[in-house]
Formats: sequence, structure tokens, C-alpha cells
Amino acid sequence: MSFNSGDSKCTKWFRVRINLSFSQTSHFILNSSDWHRVGSEESINCDDRFIDVDCPLGDDMRRQILSVFWDESIGGGSLFVGTQSAGVARLQGLKSIMETGTIEQMQDLRWEWINTGLGSETGRIIPEIKKRNGVLYCLLTGNAPYYNNTNDVGIYEFNHTNSSWEHKRGSIIRHPSIDESFSLWAYPTSFDIDQSRNLWLADIEANGNYLASGIWKSSNDGDSWDRMQQFTFPYHITAVGDRIYASGGRSISHIGNAGWGDGGAFHSDDNGTTWAKNEVLPLLSNLNSVVVDPTDGTKVFYTFFGGGLLHGPKP
Repeated sequence: MSFNSGDSKCTKWFRVRINLSFSQTSHFILNSSDWHRVGSEESINCDDRFIDVDCPLGDDMRRQILSVFWDESIGGGSLFVGTQSAGVARLQGLKSIMETGTIEQMQDLRWEWINTGLGSETGRIIPEIKKRNGVLYCLLTGNAPYYNNTNDVGIYEFNHTNSSWEHKRGSIIRHPSIDESFSLWAYPTSFDIDQSRNLWLADIEANGNYLASGIWKSSNDGDSWDRMQQFTFPYHITAVGDRIYASGGRSISHIGNAGWGDGGAFHSDDNGTTWAKNEVLPLLSNLNSVVVDPTDGTKVFYTFFGGGLLHGPKP
């Protein structure tokens, strides 16, 4: 279905819909019998039950998993999960069992926490885990509403040799427009690493840090960070080749018009020096994320809170 709001540009955009029918169960909907627990309810380095009971390092894993990453190239196939406050857990040896083993063998694998170097024992909130340029990274964000883990917030790089994390946070350079009374990086939401190994981080305005959030970049492996663009509510940042996409709320105005602070569907083609905004979208408020169409590099998908999924030309 095309959108037509009087602007011919809007007709290039299509809302993507997936029609599910209960009569098509075998094609679209998995029965409960198709799902199986992965890994034991016991973990290697937590004495209590891992999945459904509190353990000394964190919260109930059944309801607290925020991010998942699969890497079949290491540890015989490793599954990583980021949690609400317990850090990162890993399950190794899964690939060969999925290929030739049994469900029982899969369920007997033991989870293990891999939190060495990953902040303090409380407030290990991990919304994203990604592998870039052959390296595994995760993002540790602020523990709202307390915001008492500020020194631990940021991007971490994983060392597979000793199963430890290195914090990629040196000095955060305060932009001249940011008042000295406001804290920095109260609530990061997303990160990425581009093909030139520049580190990118997005954080939203939180804990009263008015106009202090935005898109941040480090060109020296995290030793120092500069804010490249003020952005009030950025939710995702994505590196695709030499282009950086930053997406989020267009405005903090309650009616969706340009309000206090900037936002929307940004992209940069010059390492963040300048930013362009895609304003021809049929939907402009509540933007969440953007993904380049893997089958057509000239098209992108945009996701929206409450607005679904749009597919159209790359800006």
C-alpha cells in the first residue's frame, strides 16, 4: 500500500505488512513443540538456578534478556546474551549439537557469565552485542532511574583469549554548548564500529541532562570522544560502509513538530562532520531504526514505534 499525502515523493514509500493466518500455521507460526530451551538451567559459575531463579550476579534471566548474539566461528558455536543487570552470559558448543546432536544434549550445555572487566557487579545493563571487523563488542548503559553506574557506561571490547572485557571509554570531551552541570552519557542506547574502526555511540537525553545527548565518535579506539551531532532521543546508530545512520525521535515536542533539540532520520557521509536529515518519509515521528535492504542496496527499511515498517529509497 503506498502513501500519498499530496507529495509525490511519498508514493515511493510502502508500508510493509505480513499477513498471518491461523490456517497457515506450518508456514508462519511455530507451535510450542517447535521451541526448546537452549542450555541448562544451571550455570557454570553461578550456584543457583540460572534461568528462573535469582543468582548472586544478577536478576531473573527468564525475563531480563535484552540482547542476543550468535557466533558460529568461536567455541564450537557460541550464543551470547546481554541482560538487564547481570551482564553477559555465554553458551559454547552449540553449533555441532544443533547439527548432529540431540535436544537433550543441547539442554545440558552450561551457561557461564563472562563479566570480567565489565563494570561493577550491579548495573550491568547490556542492550546491544555486536561483532564488527572480527571483534565482539557490547554496550553497557545507565541504570535508570538511579544513574549510579555512570563510570561503567560505554562500549566494551571482548578478549576471547582470557574471556575479559576492555572499556573503550577515555575522556569524553564536553561540547561547548553543554552546560557544565549536566552529566554525560547518562543513558546510551546504541553503538556501532565502522569499517575504518571509528567507534560510534548514541545516548538519549535523560536524568535532566538538557541538550547534552547525541551522536558521539571516537577515532582513537575510545581514548577520547567528541559529540558530532546533538540528538535528543536517538535510539539506534548503524554504520554501513562509509555512511552512518542515526535514527530516533524527530522532536521532543508532544505534538511531533520541531521542538527543543534535534532528531529524526539522520545520516552522514563524511565521518560525522555534517549530517543530512531524511524529511520525505510519510512518517516522521517515533522513528526507531534503519536497515539497508540486503537484496537491494538502493533501498532501506525504517521501523517506527507504533507505526510499523516502511520500505523505500535510500536517502
